[in-house]
Amino acid sequence: MEVSKINGYDIKDKKAKRFYNNVQSMKNDSLLKSGMFVETKGYYEANDGGEASYTIREKSSNDIEDSGKIHFIINGLVAELTNTDSLNVRQFGAKGDYVTDDTEAFQNALNCSKDVYVPSGIFMIRSIYLNDRQTLHGDYPSSRLQCIDSNRNEGDYMIYVNSNSQFVNISGFYFGGNGRLTQTRVGCIRVIGGESWSVPSGRSTISHCYFTSFSGSAIYLDEYVNNYFISDLIIISMRSGIVINSTDCNVSSTTIGGIDEEGLYLGGDNFVSGVKCWLC
Repeated sequence: MEVSKINGYDIKDKKAKRFYNNVQSMKNDSLLKSGMFVETKGYYEANDGGEASYTIREKSSNDIEDSGKIHFIINGLVAELTNTDSLNVRQFGAKGDYVTDDTEAFQNALNCSKDVYVPSGIFMIRSIYLNDRQTLHGDYPSSRLQCIDSNRNEGDYMIYVNSNSQFVNISGFYFGGNGRLTQTRVGCIRVIGGESWSVPSGRSTISHCYFTSFSGSAIYLDEYVNNYFISDLIIISMRSGIVINSTDCNVSSTTIGGIDEEGLYLGGDNFVSGVKCWLC
């Protein structure tokens, strides 16, 4: 007897959407065919926040499995995310369980989309990199990025914004550091400067975040970085607060306290309003 349906779906109808509880079940389905549409209810299990929709297609020589946008199916095909305009890090396997190193999942998501959302959880991060016109946002205070403190180099940062990147936005996070008094200095956010002012800077923002317990700076802006708007921050119990080695930046509505070194350092002509510093 010829089997025409599996799990209630006509296996000859490529447009019929297949549903799976998790990504691994999808990858193990040898009956998937190019042109089919697939939806997972979660990444590791249903309702874990990693649900996504995929299109099944032939594999190309340029495909690289990144555990998010591209998944290799057991039969040699590829499942590709149907929408990468805005991504959730859980769609790339981030767990946010305060144990798992989620660095790779975050970076893979950032490599695929200009808009990356971080839901509730405590995500262990080593170092991630943002580029031009990228937004990384969460839901403060439940979206927490916790710095991995083992095997760090002096002067490391948890988040880097690459040089000459414009219109970068970071908002809505609780940032936890490696310990204020840890000997190896590790900061939270560093914006890497270019070699000159030759590239104009579109407005970038860092806002609505809480920083604590880093042995380096909360925010460090290199020379030749401008037009950053830094606002609505709380920076508590840190080695260093905000360091701006550039000009034409704006710091507002921010509380800085319990800082061992400089609370707010301005290396050029910048704008400050509504900043409260105590024990700085």
